[in-house]
Amino acid sequence: MLSEFEQGIPALLHVLANVVLLGAFSLEIHDWHRPVNNWLGHASTAEQVTYSIVWTIYAGVLVAIGFWLKYRLPRVMGLLGFLLVAFKVFFVDLANLPLILRVLALAAFGGTLLVTSFWYQKFSARLKSET
Repeated sequence: MLSEFEQGIPALLHVLANVVLLGAFSLEIHDWHRPVNNWLGHASTAEQVTYSIVWTIYAGVLVAIGFWLKYRLPRVMGLLGFLLVAFKVFFVDLANLPLILRVLALAAFGGTLLVTSFWYQKFSARLKSET
């Protein structure tokens, strides 16, 4: 019989593995933007927007994996990832973007959140009915 501490170790390892993977993605983004790929005008703005896009996709994948495996931890980590991206978009990205790109960024992020919330409601009802 495992102690309560030992039962929490797999969850801790899942969280740490996801933090490492997200860190690796972030380092790749950082390295890719070092040669100054100017697709939004300023390199730091393009880099910040790329972080937001990749982190949003990663959070969505975590939520999808959580439903697919019927495992709560990835769903919670994905929702926390969306929260982190929401704060980043509002406090970092929007400050550096021109008006039209601000509108597009908010529309895209809002659409992503709406799709995720619809999926979450749909699949959480299925999980409850199966148990």
